[in-house]
Amino acid sequence: MKLTKINRSGKQSLYGTFLTMTLVPLLLFGLVTTIYSSYTLRKSMTEAVHSDLKNVADVMLVTFDAVYPGDFNVMVSEEETILYKGETMLSGDYDLIDAMKANTNAEISVFFYDNRLLTTITNAAGDRHINTGASDTIMKSVYMTKEAKFFDNVSIGGTRYFAYYKPIIASDGSTCVGMIGVARKAETLRSIINNGTYKFLAIVIIALLITGGFIVAYTSKIVLVLKRIMDFMKELADGFFYKTLDPIVMTRTDELGELGKAMVKVQVALRRQIERDPLTGLFNRRSGEKRLDELQRSGKPYALAIGDIDFFKKFNDNFGHECGDEVLKTVARVLSDSMAKQGFVIRWGGEEFLIAFADHTAVMAGVKAGEILQKIRDTKVEYNGQAHNVTMTFGVAEGYADRPISEQINAADAKLYEGKENGRNRVVV
Repeated sequence: MKLTKINRSGKQSLYGTFLTMTLVPLLLFGLVTTIYSSYTLRKSMTEAVHSDLKNVADVMLVTFDAVYPGDFNVMVSEEETILYKGETMLSGDYDLIDAMKANTNAEISVFFYDNRLLTTITNAAGDRHINTGASDTIMKSVYMTKEAKFFDNVSIGGTRYFAYYKPIIASDGSTCVGMIGVARKAETLRSIINNGTYKFLAIVIIALLITGGFIVAYTSKIVLVLKRIMDFMKELADGFFYKTLDPIVMTRTDELGELGKAMVKVQVALRRQIERDPLTGLFNRRSGEKRLDELQRSGKPYALAIGDIDFFKKFNDNFGHECGDEVLKTVARVLSDSMAKQGFVIRWGGEEFLIAFADHTAVMAGVKAGEILQKIRDTKVEYNGQAHNVTMTFGVAEGYADRPISEQINAADAKLYEGKENGRNRVVV
């Protein structure tokens, strides 16, 4: 099968249409995906930095509390402000925060109120940035609100940082005495984020090129499969529900193969809608009559039974039609389960069911119908918090290969009527 882009009439062929419909959306999708993914990647990496800084701040505070019991405090003199933790002087003691920096590569500062009294941040000469203040924005956002916050553009000594500030709460649980700040240089982090973004964009572009090349290379094969699926769908639309889908579709393991399998499921579902009663799932009368003809033509012995739910009208009148529907569905389920591999059940109309017993005489079918009736008696129909008892009356008749099926159904119906006249809740053979 050779497909060309332009046919003789000058109209674009399925091949060309398929390329247009796939490549153009693919390129647009790639563009949108690239933009959105770039934004998402940057956001996720920023959030990762945020989470990392938060973890360092949390660990730092826990470590301080474990090593130095008591609250943060200061002693202020004319020459200097000295930071204490409980009875221990922290000013000048950088062992703990320097060790944390060595392990996490994060800059750590401890503030009392807005004054940075302990820090790992140094200037070009190696001097620590102590006795420097936090900005008004940070004080208002963290100290005043007593809530931690992440900042992506904090200037410390002329260098830009990503920083996380967490309030230090005294042991009374309410007084904010200062903050702990954890920071990483913005230039380094932005470089990592940009590199990750560029790598991702390169992967997306390569993937788009490979996908586009694949589409071009295999368009003719895909179009052929699509045509087979379209032909199958046309058969379904025309009512041919027993047609089989071309194996060229069914043997594929990609999305087109899945589409073909899905269409087969649709075919089965359509067939079910035509053949099955929507409420009970049993065969409807139309498809049931066909199965009865097939059963009669098989030449095997069979029997028929017609069952009717006793006093069904009371369920609808006293409890509503939804209760009646639950009764029908429950009875249908018991009948269907009881007849597995022994015959089939048809919803004959309303609350009436026709049961075909394959390889059964009327006597055998009567015994089986009695067992089914007992199961129905033992089954409670739950509806709206109430349990309802249900009984049925069955009329059973012998099946014959040389008589009209309607006569045999009428015979079973006559026995059903006899059972109704004699008290219901019984099987009459």
